[in-house]
Amino acid sequence: MSQENAEKVAGVRTPVGSSAGPTQRTLDERVFVRFPALVRALLGVYARLPPGSRMRRAFTARSLRRFAAAFNRRDFDALLPFLHPQVKFEGAESLVGGYFPDLPKVHYGREEYRRMCETLVEGWDNLTFRSDEVIDLGDRLFGISHVTGHGRLSGIALDIDLFQVVTLRSGMIVHQRDFGERDKALEAAGLSE
Repeated sequence: MSQENAEKVAGVRTPVGSSAGPTQRTLDERVFVRFPALVRALLGVYARLPPGSRMRRAFTARSLRRFAAAFNRRDFDALLPFLHPQVKFEGAESLVGGYFPDLPKVHYGREEYRRMCETLVEGWDNLTFRSDEVIDLGDRLFGISHVTGHGRLSGIALDIDLFQVVTLRSGMIVHQRDFGERDKALEAAGLSE
C-alpha cells in the first residue's frame, strides 16, 4: 500500500513482513495447540490493548506471521486455537467469477475452516500464503496478503494479492472475509480512501 493511500485509511497500520517461517511448530505453537484455554486468556488480554500499543502491534504481526507459516507447512491444527468456535469464513470470488471449484463460498466453525484449508492445498501445488500488512481497527483487522501456487491439474499459476477483513471477538477470529479486490475489501471494512 502506498504511503499516500495509507494516510487516507484510518486505523493503526503495521507491516507484517512474513518470511517462509519455521518448518515445524515453535514452542509457543506447541503450547497453544495443547492448551487452547491459554490462547483464549492471552487473546482476552490482547483484545483490551489499544490498537496503537506497541505490544498489540507486535503480537498482531507475530500472530499473522505464525498463521502464514502454519498454513504454508500445512499445520492447520496450529491455526484453530485462534479461531472462535463459531467462526464464519467467506472466501474471495475468483477473478473469473464464482469461487474455487469444489468449495462452498461460506464455511462455519473450526472443522469446516480446517477442511477448507485442506481442500485448497489439495488443488494447488506449492500454495503459499504471505501476510504483508495489517491495519488494526480495534475489533476488526484489514489484512493485505499475497498468495502463490500452481494448479495441481491445470498448471495454472496463481500469484495474487488477497485482502482480508477479520472481525474479532475477545481477540479471537469470529469472521473472516477474503477479497481479491482492494476497494471491495476497504468498503466491507468500513474504510474509504
